[in-house]
Amino acid sequence: MAIEPSVSDTNRSEGCDVVRARGQEIHVGRGDVFENKLIDVSTGESVRLRVTGANSVVRNVGFEGLYRGDQFVISIEAGRGDVRFENVYMGDGATGDGASGGHGAGAVFLHHDNEADVTFRNCNVQGFPNNGFHCSNTASGPGSVHFDSCFGKNNGVATFRCAGGDDLIEHCVAYTDTTDYGHDGGDYVETNGRPVWVWNGGPVTIRDSHFADGPYPNAIVAGANDAPGRIRFESGGYRGTIQEASGSTVDVGPDVSNDPDLSVPDGVPTSAEAAASAAPLRPLDSADGDAGDQFPHAIVIDGRGTAEPSTYSFEATAAVATTRDDPPSFSGDIVRGQPVGGLVDDAVDAYWFRGAIESVSLRGDATVRIQYDVRDRMGDGGTNQS
Repeated sequence: MAIEPSVSDTNRSEGCDVVRARGQEIHVGRGDVFENKLIDVSTGESVRLRVTGANSVVRNVGFEGLYRGDQFVISIEAGRGDVRFENVYMGDGATGDGASGGHGAGAVFLHHDNEADVTFRNCNVQGFPNNGFHCSNTASGPGSVHFDSCFGKNNGVATFRCAGGDDLIEHCVAYTDTTDYGHDGGDYVETNGRPVWVWNGGPVTIRDSHFADGPYPNAIVAGANDAPGRIRFESGGYRGTIQEASGSTVDVGPDVSNDPDLSVPDGVPTSAEAAASAAPLRPLDSADGDAGDQFPHAIVIDGRGTAEPSTYSFEATAAVATTRDDPPSFSGDIVRGQPVGGLVDDAVDAYWFRGAIESVSLRGDATVRIQYDVRDRMGDGGTNQS
């Protein structure tokens, strides 16, 4: 981690570290894993988790308490590659008490300069007056956003806000009701929001997802700034109205009902403690046997000598480990979530895996070598794929 909380600000609880909000900014750089943190925001002060590096993971993080700080709690401005948020709880709500202006505090903000493909999986965001997932900057690319099995309720402005043609919302739920998270007396409160808002861009794909309006009208809105947005709503359900502003189009498929299932999706944490104490991405343990036996196979993405950067992603049928050493030494290996993706620019990325490679996607002139039964260092042989 580029910057970690100091010892005085961090306490160890069962299965996680406890970090007290005190106005600090926590940086997550390229290749970092930030996991198993219970962030106590009941202090009334701000905290920001700033993701500036791709190929990074934020996992098993819970924000506990009503947030009364300023600005957005999570900001993302990473280079090309992938950023993954998994098992994150931000469901205790927020107020505008500490905000310097606008609607108040927000949960997640994706910056205009972000180039990473960002995945949110099993995340719970509720009660933020200034957006749940503010990701409409994907309209200008090249990054994208993928929401998978996420839950949002009563987020002002919008819960799922995006715009890019590669953006995807699947297995998600969002709605508004009259839950009081602790209002600050302002005119703009948590219920003044749309479950989905697609800005000028798209088409954004929605599948197997469910939405409902409440005190604030419209379950889904397309279009912004006098420009059209486009949505393909393939399956799921909604209750309320769909607004097509400024010439926008929302194509609602035959598998979309008017009877949404608003239950929390499977796997989504329902408390900060449950999120923070979940099983971590763990370093390889020598007590489990020789590392070469644990991860006997290798995949190498070689971008040396290419004129332009190459992006890649792959999935294996079993666990994948990544290392910062080249060639790998196993001492820094971390088991990764899948799919695994990244960018190589006149460099080499290498991973170890169990099982078999199920799929590989490559954009650019790099080469991919898959090597089975590699016990020690990586050799020059292997199977080339393009």
